[in-house]
This record gives sequence, structure tokens and C-alpha cells, in this order.
Amino acid sequence: MTDNNNILLVTDYEETAKDILEKLVLLRDSDRITICNTKNLKKALTNSLYSIVILHEIESDDELTLKYISTIKEIKNDIEILLLLNDINPRLILKAYDLGIFDYFTMDSNEYDILIKTINCFKIRTLKDISARNEKFLYQQGVIDSKTNLYQYKHLKESFLEFAENLKIQNGTFVVLTLD
Repeated sequence: MTDNNNILLVTDYEETAKDILEKLVLLRDSDRITICNTKNLKKALTNSLYSIVILHEIESDDELTLKYISTIKEIKNDIEILLLLNDINPRLILKAYDLGIFDYFTMDSNEYDILIKTINCFKIRTLKDISARNEKFLYQQGVIDSKTNLYQYKHLKESFLEFAENLKIQNGTFVVLTLD
């Protein structure tokens, strides 16, 4: 059975789950939170539609926390991770960003801080979904060559004048590669 909820809270502590549920005021009626412990993480991610995982750090075991981040990214690379910390831990935060978390907050964070970071997470997830859809469309229409991952010459030629009018391109670098 597929879980249609869009946020997964991973914690081994019921009190933490209760606190986060009270602090995270969801704005949309379609937003739902599922809670699971670390033992059931893989099972919860399989056949699910989660956009965001809020991962509670494993107390006094940074390496295990990092391992769970890697596991989440291996199972669902397109999922966004918010790391929930008990206290600020700069070393863990930096390593977690290297593994692909979106952001972090602490148990002491204000409701508005948690809400803003969660909304920003949804926004970036939406932008990534739109980008992936548009890229797939370009491949299907033959605008991008599937072998080279470059724009086809005929499509680039048609759009070049429009590209040239863009101020960002006029004041920057634009490269056109062609195969000989």
C-alpha cells in the first residue's frame, strides 16, 4: 500500500514526535505527517510519496545519523531532508549538508522557524519536480540529444536570438558547442 502523506518524521522518541507535531503548523489541507522510528525507516520510504523527511538526530552517535541520511538519499534521492537536532552541532551539520540535507533546526526552534524551513523545503521540491518534468519533455521532443545531453543544433539555432536578448547572457558567458 502506498502512503500518500508528504512528510515523514523519523524519531525514536514519542515526546519528540509530540513536540514537533505541536510546533509544525501545516498550512495546506493536503499536508500530512507520518511518524516512524529508525528501525522502520527503509520500510516507510518504500512505496511512499514523501517530499520531506524530518530526521531526528541519533543521540551521541553522529556517524549513525549520517548513515541514516545516506540511506534516505539512496532509497529516494529526490526527497528533501530536514535534520532535527537536540543541540547545535557544527561538525554534524556540515557533514550532513555534504550528504544532501536541505536544512536543519533544533528542538528549541520557534514554530515560525520550523514552518518557514518546511515551506522552503516544499518550494524547492516543487521547483525540482518542474525542472525534471521540463527536462524530460525536452528529451522526448528531441530538443536535447539523449546521447550527448546537449541541445540539438536546429533547436538551439531557433532560440539563439532569444537567448542573446537576455541581459544575464549579454553580461555573462554563453558557450555553444558543436560536433564536427
